[in-house]
Amino acid sequence: MAKKVLLIDGDRYLLALTRVSLELDGFQVITANSQEQGLQLWEDENPDMIILDAKINEDGNVTLCRQIRECTDGSKPVIVLSAHVSNAGGGNSSLPPKMFAIPFK
Repeated sequence: MAKKVLLIDGDRYLLALTRVSLELDGFQVITANSQEQGLQLWEDENPDMIILDAKINEDGNVTLCRQIRECTDGSKPVIVLSAHVSNAGGGNSSLPPKMFAIPFK
């Protein structure tokens, strides 16, 4: 059975591109384009993991991550993607732990 991934991104183009990429790798993908929709899908669909955009709202999804961690006791992975980083992936990366640069421009 394919792992179910909840993908949250406010940019519909990146949402579609990332969805296709994950589906080609065998994941079942559900998508949301807002924090509110993402939290509702998280509760309704019980995905195995969540991938979200760091800047979908003004708090950088801190609230959403906190709510998900409280609901799951931190047992499900949350991956944060961002297009707003410099030197991503380099030795002097400005990315915080568990945060990844979107691998396309």
